[in-house]
Amino acid sequence: MKLIRNILLYLRHISFIAFLVAIIILFSAFGKYYLGNVCLIVSFLYIIVTFIVIFIKNKNEESSLLNNFVLCLLHLYICFVAYKYSIIGNYPINVNNEYFSFNFLMISICMTILCLNKIIIMNNK
Repeated sequence: MKLIRNILLYLRHISFIAFLVAIIILFSAFGKYYLGNVCLIVSFLYIIVTFIVIFIKNKNEESSLLNNFVLCLLHLYICFVAYKYSIIGNYPINVNNEYFSFNFLMISICMTILCLNKIIIMNNK
């Protein structure tokens, strides 16, 4: 079990780096879509909370198997959306406004919930 926790912890940190790259790719999309600015603000809050948790070195947050698994899935989802944007976003006619607005809404909700989850885990004794 400890091996799985360590693997998921390292995957979480690697996927966070991929998440940061995906946010850089999506940065130009945030102003174009309906919920892009909301997603941008929540992304910055998520990044700040994540860096705070990394520097605090909270054992509860690091050993949470479900939390690490969900974080990896969220980071991969955001990377998928960034990949899709890099393919579709280059077309002159933007027909996928609903697609990216829905994805930005889902990403914002997920990052907000995970920020609250990190804060709750940090405050658990």
